[in-house]
Amino acid sequence: EVREYTHGDDIRNIDWRVTARTGKPHLKVFREERERSILLCVDMSDAMAFGTRGTFKSVQAAKAASLIGWSGLFQQDRIGAVLFGAKELTYIAPKRSRQPLWRLFKVLCNPQKKSRKTSTIEDALRYMVKTATSGTLIFILSDFYDIKKEHAKYLKSLNNKCEVVFLPIADPADYDMPSMGTLEFEDGSGARINIQTGDTKGLKKAWETHQEMLKTLCGRLKIKQILLETNKDIFSTLNRGLQQLSFKR
Repeated sequence: EVREYTHGDDIRNIDWRVTARTGKPHLKVFREERERSILLCVDMSDAMAFGTRGTFKSVQAAKAASLIGWSGLFQQDRIGAVLFGAKELTYIAPKRSRQPLWRLFKVLCNPQKKSRKTSTIEDALRYMVKTATSGTLIFILSDFYDIKKEHAKYLKSLNNKCEVVFLPIADPADYDMPSMGTLEFEDGSGARINIQTGDTKGLKKAWETHQEMLKTLCGRLKIKQILLETNKDIFSTLNRGLQQLSFKR
């Protein structure tokens, strides 16, 4: 859009093509972009403290949240966060300043001590349905192993008033576990878990079935999705994925 130049206008915004064509100076008219909030919903459960190649899922999630947060702040967006998987749900109100990001990084680097009862992804979804303002861009970073079909009602309500993007984080062992007999793992709470790796086809099939459920859920609710892996460069993967998506403002 253009309009004729008037005294006092910023000459840096002159549209020289229209000016040359009409013989009169014209100015480019910019539409003021609507201020937007970004919520980073991060899974801090024990299951995220896992990785066999590259880094842990939790570290990859923290890196992705950092990149999105700084990018949003650079674009003058308000940045906030919802963190689940620890003892209590943590909410950081969106602000157009560095303060929410510093607080987010502090929580990610110093997680609460785990307990038997922890906040869940359902708690986070229900909380955001109640508190997220219309137009908020929400990134959910998790391995999504706890997501269920029953959560669709919360996601539908959330995506109707906001934009939701899933950032599932996977490790190669999720779908390509080598056959090494019985492996014993210990999670952050001290609990020991035995995994039978002999049935590699069964493990891969279970992962593929879960991914298909996730894909179907996203397709039905029109939720965008970018797969992040622990052994892949987070910057290039996230940058490439975000460039392929279009967001409202």
